[in-house]
Amino acid sequence: MSRLKKKEIGMITEKPCWHPYKLQSLSLKRFIKVVNKILQQELEIIDIRKEKEETGD
Repeated sequence: MSRLKKKEIGMITEKPCWHPYKLQSLSLKRFIKVVNKILQQELEIIDIRKEKEETGD
């Protein structure tokens, strides 16, 4: 498969939202690209933290 074809497929299948654990399995090169896009707000990361329960007085 040509580089152009691979690039087109990669662009089509890019995820708009990433889970932090999935980022761990990426190659270093891919990880850097995804994180840069997250920082530029082109992609999002899922917040997996549990929400704190508010206690009433």
